Amino acid sequence: MTLGERIDLAREALAQGLAPLPIVLSALEIPRATWYYYRKQKVEADRKKEEEEHRLKRAIEEILLEHPEYGYRRVTEELHVSPKG
Repeated sequence: MTLGERIDLAREALAQGLAPLPIVLSALEIPRATWYYYRKQKVEADRKKEEEEHRLKRAIEEILLEHPEYGYRRVTEELHVSPKG
């Protein structure tokens, strides 16, 4: 089982409340530092994804304010031709 799979399994076990964190990590042979490192990486990835979605939403809103008659096809084309934001 890969480390990523073990970490996913640990997340599931913790979400279900099967055991406290130290016991779960010990049973799955995951070092504590590795657990927190992966958790931090996930938080950073989620933050970046949220920022990108917010930027894209603003760009779509700008296009629709300028061209309210555009449908999704034209908006998509406009995003690809001249990205806003």
